[in-house]
Amino acid sequence: MLLGLYLPSRELVEGTHDLLIEKYGGSLGIRYDNALEHALVRPLNVLHYNEGRAKDLFDVATAFAFGIRRSHPFVDGNKRASWLTMQAFLCANNVEVEVDPKDAAAYMLKLANGAISEEDFAGWLRLLAIAKGAVQC
Repeated sequence: MLLGLYLPSRELVEGTHDLLIEKYGGSLGIRYDNALEHALVRPLNVLHYNEGRAKDLFDVATAFAFGIRRSHPFVDGNKRASWLTMQAFLCANNVEVEVDPKDAAAYMLKLANGAISEEDFAGWLRLLAIAKGAVQC
């Protein structure tokens, strides 16, 4: 289990979402309050209850991305919010992943529609971090 991790707060996620909507357009607001709560608790479940699965920063980051993207808690901007929440988590925990925005969007769609598993998405993040020489905790 990973201890001492920085986990993005609900306030950070909502604030990031609002800034994204202001910059790129769309409707502000939360569609499903419980969905947002569920999405933000999901990474804790990955850390504590997924026996037999590798538990590293990339698994937890994927849980943020998958949870927000799949549950659609916001009226608009769920893909953008999920990607940036995942990035905020990684960055705050000393991992930087740089990727072409088109590749990021393609992988986010694959994750959301089940074309790739969460494990495969986390593996893709690991490869990006290794390729860029990112610091890993």
